[in-house]
Amino acid sequence: MNLMKVPINREKLHLIPESELQLYVGIQIVISEIHCLRRFLILQPSTFEDKVIEMAQNSQRLFLLRILAGKSYESWEFLRKYFLASRLSNIYEPFLESEEKDCLKKLKRYFGRSNALNLVRNNYAFHFAEGIPHLMDKLNEFPDSDPMEIYIAEAEGNCYYSMAQ
Repeated sequence: MNLMKVPINREKLHLIPESELQLYVGIQIVISEIHCLRRFLILQPSTFEDKVIEMAQNSQRLFLLRILAGKSYESWEFLRKYFLASRLSNIYEPFLESEEKDCLKKLKRYFGRSNALNLVRNNYAFHFAEGIPHLMDKLNEFPDSDPMEIYIAEAEGNCYYSMAQ
């Protein structure tokens, strides 16, 4: 793997207009968080020796997917606020290549209507939007064949709550 180090001159950084600097810093945060969550998902083991370990790993995978979906939606909101809703999009969009313009158009279309990322963000990743009564309704929908188990270990990080998924 080749890494290229790009030094950032603090004096020149502060010469950038504040709205552009906010976008620049925010994009770095967004990209870093998305890549980090994706790496966590990729590093999840794919083979399991034990059924309980498999269920726990799948629960972790679902948790990471919910957080990734929520962060993806929040990333769009950041882009919408600091790029699209500002004058910056008028300045920089003309410099985008046709493929990049097409991607932006697709993102606008996807996020311009109700979508899965918004649903996951609002109901499962960051909020209990519909509250505990909604969760109780979901609990009652569990098929009788689905196990409802709690595995308790001395170390809290090794406990598993199957109903929490």
